[in-house]
Amino acid sequence: MRVTPERFAVWQALAWTVCATAALSLALTVVLRSFGPRVDIVPLGLTQVGVYGFALIVFAAWQKRPLFELLALRVVPFRLCLAAAALGVVLQFPCTLLANAVEQLYPLPEQVLAHRLALITPRSTAHGVAIVLIVSFLGPCVEEFFFRGVMFGALRTGHSALLTIAVVSVCFVLAHMDLRLLLPLLPAAWLMAEMRERSRSIWPGLSLHAGFNSLTLLGVFSGLVPTGKPPPVPLPFAFLGCLAATGLFRLIQRIAVESRS
Repeated sequence: MRVTPERFAVWQALAWTVCATAALSLALTVVLRSFGPRVDIVPLGLTQVGVYGFALIVFAAWQKRPLFELLALRVVPFRLCLAAAALGVVLQFPCTLLANAVEQLYPLPEQVLAHRLALITPRSTAHGVAIVLIVSFLGPCVEEFFFRGVMFGALRTGHSALLTIAVVSVCFVLAHMDLRLLLPLLPAAWLMAEMRERSRSIWPGLSLHAGFNSLTLLGVFSGLVPTGKPPPVPLPFAFLGCLAATGLFRLIQRIAVESRS
């Protein structure tokens, strides 16, 4: 029997997240064992693209609807995406402050930090371009399509905006398979879902996601995180980041409303 969008429940969203995350974890384990210790983010990222791409196809088949109808691909003004990308950049400052607080309370072993840093450290110009493509574009695309695309749309049909935003944001953070990221990632996840709701489109959230990830890469490529730990963020910088994020979000709200009128 077909499960209609109205019957898509919160537990089903959590179940889809668990299944997709388990499949991704299994696939990444296979890749790690196949490539050995020199594996980096490029094959791992392509594995993520494949797993989430398959999950999108299965979800669309389960809903018995064309995939493009579920993805919220409504065209929005370019300035809206530009403002969203800027929001992703400035949001890194308060989020990194939160990440530093978590690191102080629950520090990771140095070898784990070194391994994570090695995953996104380029060995050549071409390798650096490939890393940027994976981290700033392909990875955000499949995550946005799955969480703020098909899952958000299915939940939103039968639930309030607040509940949908909350569930999708928590599912997105849990899918990263590291509870230490709950506090640093949740503000960004929430804003991406907010923009999906207000704009009725996937593109602003994707732009925020890309801007957020790109600043992380910039820190690695420029040598600002030589040990793999988040760079120190002075409290005034985090405060200014919050102010800038608030201003940009209000601008995004206004543009989103204008684009829907």
